[in-house]
Formats: sequence, C-alpha cells, structure tokens
Amino acid sequence: DRVFKEMGSRRVIILEDDMDIATDFFEYMGATSVLLDKDKQLMAVSAWNDNGQAGHAWDSERLIRTDFFPGLGWMMPKRVWDELSDIWPEAFWDDWLRDNRRRKGRHFIAPEISRTYNFGATGGASGGLHFQKYLQPIKLNDKFIPFTEKDLSYLYSENYDPAWRSAVEAATVVDLVHVLTTPSIKGSEYKLMFGNFKEYEKLAKALLIIPDEKDKVPRQGYYGVVMIRYRGGTLYLVPKTLPKEWKQIKVTNQEP
Repeated sequence: DRVFKEMGSRRVIILEDDMDIATDFFEYMGATSVLLDKDKQLMAVSAWNDNGQAGHAWDSERLIRTDFFPGLGWMMPKRVWDELSDIWPEAFWDDWLRDNRRRKGRHFIAPEISRTYNFGATGGASGGLHFQKYLQPIKLNDKFIPFTEKDLSYLYSENYDPAWRSAVEAATVVDLVHVLTTPSIKGSEYKLMFGNFKEYEKLAKALLIIPDEKDKVPRQGYYGVVMIRYRGGTLYLVPKTLPKEWKQIKVTNQEP
C-alpha cells in the first residue's frame, strides 16, 4: 500500500532476498513496463524462466508470453494490487496468484534466459534435490540487451498468438525416444504430444524440466503448450486436446 498509495508508484518490482540479478535486469523491467501499462491482459512481468536451464535456453533477446506466473523477480502494476490487496495472503502468494480465481485468464511476460538467479539452496519449496536438479542449472543472462531500444510489439497477444500457433503447428511430430536418442537436432523444430498430465510429467522428467502444473497450467505454458530448446533445436510439448481458443487464433508466418 505504501509504495502505491503514499509514494504514488504505478508499478512495483518484487525481488526475493536470495536472488542475483543480470546486468540488464532493470533495462528489461523498464522496457516491458510499457507493455504492462498498455496491455490489460498482462497481470505481471517476470524476470524468471522455470525452463531456463542452460541447455534449454539460448536466445538472450527472446521474450515470451505465458499463462504461468513465474515469480522470482517480478513487476506488478497498481491495478493488480488494487484488485487483490484486500485478500492478499501472508505466505505462498506465488501459487495463490497462479490460481485462475485470481489470474482470470491473464498472462505474463518472461524472458527465455532468466534475468534473476535463485541461490537459495536450502529451505522452502526451492530447497534440496529440487534446487539441485531444476534451479541450480538455470542460466543467468550475461549479455546486456538494450530492450528499451527494441520493438517489443511482437509480445502483444494480437501479434504473438498467431505466430505462436503457426510455429507449433509447423513443428514435426516425433516421439520421446527419437528426441532422446538423437545427439543433435540443430535447426529442427519438433513437437511431442501428450494426452494428460501424467504423460506430460513423463516428458518433462525425461527432458529435465520441472514436471508439475498449477491450476492445470504447466510451467511456462501458453495455451497449454510448453517450448524449450534442446540439443540445438526447439521442442514444443503439446497437449493432444488444445483449448477451444486455439482455433480462434489467426495463423501467420512470423516467428513468436
């Protein structure tokens, strides 16, 4: 309340005390604040990618839309605080925000390569084996990107969604065995299909990404689809049954 009501801020950046930040963290936040102000379908901007392990992310400039709230260094606009402050929980507010009763179908912006790094190996949900397996390998961006000088209009849903659907539909269907036994898929775009969350969990574990979901949204999922880089190529993990909104997206040849 103090930041918004007494200091008159339009946005606030929330950063946990066990996080390192990239050199372009504030550059990234400054550039994406424009999107957050204009696009009311955006709930927040995060500097974190749950699937941003060193082998799964390599494009420092690429930003994404996602239905999953990443947290771990994020920016919230005043309109969201005004909406939720009276019922804000004292703890576990990250999963609380991931519940669609609060999210209400809204989206988030996140980078392909994280602008924060969690060094808290002990305590909480990020501790122990989970940290060693999924969080410790997260790559912290080491290349300054002048985002404020770049055109980020591709991230508006009217531009991003058609490109996203086109890329997913153009990818070649393969099975997990093919992916795991091919030393390099450089330049290829493949998709792995799954019928339910148990099948997604199997794929995620094999690919070494976090195998869970929150309120039926997989980490970094958008329209149920998760994208990672893998062995030089791009993999899409795609549900066999996509949401009804998928078919309403007009296709395009642009890359998301």
